[in-house]
Amino acid sequence: MDLQHSHIVGFFSLPSQAMQSANPTAYNTAISELRKTGVQLGSCAHCGMGIIHHVVVKDSAGKVHGIGTSCAEKIGLSKEAIREARNDYTYDTTPEQRAEWKAAKIKREAAQAEYDRLMLAARTKRLKARRKVVAEVYAQLMLIGSNFSESLADQLWSGHSLSYRQAECVCKMLSTTGRRNKKNAAQWDAQLDLCTTK
Repeated sequence: MDLQHSHIVGFFSLPSQAMQSANPTAYNTAISELRKTGVQLGSCAHCGMGIIHHVVVKDSAGKVHGIGTSCAEKIGLSKEAIREARNDYTYDTTPEQRAEWKAAKIKREAAQAEYDRLMLAARTKRLKARRKVVAEVYAQLMLIGSNFSESLADQLWSGHSLSYRQAECVCKMLSTTGRRNKKNAAQWDAQLDLCTTK
């Protein structure tokens, strides 16, 4: 039986033995409802082992099968999809509850997508502003042409700050003397501050 291309269409758990003892009528009613799913109860269609929790899948031929959660992962279904199926399709939830949960999930996902969009826009804006500030230093470092200078330039261009030691190296590379003195002190300090600003 090839279940590799199956997708989840339901989930249910067998009612407990405690229910069978305490309320046989309710237990039998629950079992009758579960039989309507068309899957074999209590046995994994993939490995044949006994199961309580059934992930209901539909194969490429359109047939439904009940498999255990471990086998569901083995055929390529994600833990998240299995968890969502458990929340959405548990036999003792009503269609109204499932619809409410799905609507809430859609709302959460839409809110997360909007948040991600706003955060991306903010990061893009910050990066654009940062590149304006470091453009001159970036160009000078790229002109030096060494692997080290280019790696520092790339770090600045990607929006990251440099460590104090890296920033000192930048100042040395861009100065004519390779050291801080009275003549270049202002420029040196400005470059140091620019490279280390987060």
